[in-house]
Amino acid sequence: MSFVATLAAITIVHHIVQRRGKRMYEAIVDRVWELANLMAEGAKFHFYAAMAIADANMKVRAVRIDRVGAGSHGTASKLSLLVRVKGLELLAADPGGIWVTTPTDHLFGCKLMGGVRRFVEGCYYITAVSSDMGEHCDALFSLLFNYAMTNEVLFHHVGFRFPFRDSALSAAKDAAQKYGVPVFYRPASDHERWYVPVETGDVPNCIYWLEFQYFPDGPYTRAVHWDVVTDFNQALLVFLANPLKLVPEIQKIVGSNDVIGAVWQEDDGGVPIGIVARSRWWDVEGEDKGKG
Repeated sequence: MSFVATLAAITIVHHIVQRRGKRMYEAIVDRVWELANLMAEGAKFHFYAAMAIADANMKVRAVRIDRVGAGSHGTASKLSLLVRVKGLELLAADPGGIWVTTPTDHLFGCKLMGGVRRFVEGCYYITAVSSDMGEHCDALFSLLFNYAMTNEVLFHHVGFRFPFRDSALSAAKDAAQKYGVPVFYRPASDHERWYVPVETGDVPNCIYWLEFQYFPDGPYTRAVHWDVVTDFNQALLVFLANPLKLVPEIQKIVGSNDVIGAVWQEDDGGVPIGIVARSRWWDVEGEDKGKG
């Protein structure tokens, strides 16, 4: 083979490898974006997110910036701008850092939490979130999505805690009527739980769940949590808690379907917002327990 032909062949292979690499990075971003979209859809709220992967030279290989979920458009333009500023702030930060979170000391940064950049095996994984919940919750979600870029994370359910039993049961029945499905009663040792399945093609068993909780002995306040499945569940909780200077809530495991623990923040209205981790997919419908 001539020198020119060899050079051409090398060039073609190089472009093929680059295209394959780009598709791989785009597939990672698309996978995590779908996780974010399901979590937002389940809770019926929206936020703006930026997700990107850059190589060691800070060349962006895949990026997506858009609105996630449904809800009010009241602060859309502000949130859209903020998430872009957070993403650019992370791209502009010192490339030597393994971990970078916003706010940075960049002159044109937005001075808000919610952006994460992490260097792993030759790539920078960048996530940013802006929502009406406030910057502390933005940071919690951004950390979760950043973790999901390099680890499998599945959305199992979103749980709503109610101060009154009647309101929890009524909300569960309303959701079941909306989706045309039954309500599954699955009481725990310290609280009552009603689950409603929502069909989707993007998680195991093609569903996620809506959970409606009531604690007879309290707390009698509202709270929202997102329950996710991942192999390295305690590692996820530490990953979420450490940058936020929080302590993970590790729970005592009694049954095979119990969660491992949680990390909690409060939104700007004082409502507890949590990420709960479990190690296996729980088939709520198939559980021979409770009725109703």
